[in-house]
Amino acid sequence: MRLAIDKSLAEVDAEAVRALKSLERDLSDELAGCLALVAVDPAVDIDDALDRGADFAGLLGRPEREITREEAQALLSGVVDRDLAYRARRLSPVSGARAAAAFLALFPGPDTRFFTNGELGLAHNLDKTGGWSPLTGATFDTGVVAIDGARLGVFWVEDEN
Repeated sequence: MRLAIDKSLAEVDAEAVRALKSLERDLSDELAGCLALVAVDPAVDIDDALDRGADFAGLLGRPEREITREEAQALLSGVVDRDLAYRARRLSPVSGARAAAAFLALFPGPDTRFFTNGELGLAHNLDKTGGWSPLTGATFDTGVVAIDGARLGVFWVEDEN
């Protein structure tokens, strides 16, 4: 996984940076994609913040579908546990539930908003394939973008068939 961390957060939010780096180390051998953490101006409109975060993470666009925290947890847990192309079990030393919880713990506030790129990740655990808007050059991609006002995080997974 690629790791992208806004340098301005390194000093003011060192604990979050350490947590994201630890998650990347745990997942880097199993997953392709990106983990990112970027500072955003709370006064900026949500669409502009999502554009900045997507650009910072190297996504080709921003996710449009807003989801709940519970949906974000289920989506991330599923895509860590099973690949997107065939739903084959990954051999990750980190369970999907643990990885999802670690990422979502960076955004504990009740005002945090979560976004994804369609139904692919949400339908994944139901053994279904939903439509999605690709945000990378990979055959399959999905993930979660979380924004809490001052920070934006990206947990994006890419798979090929």
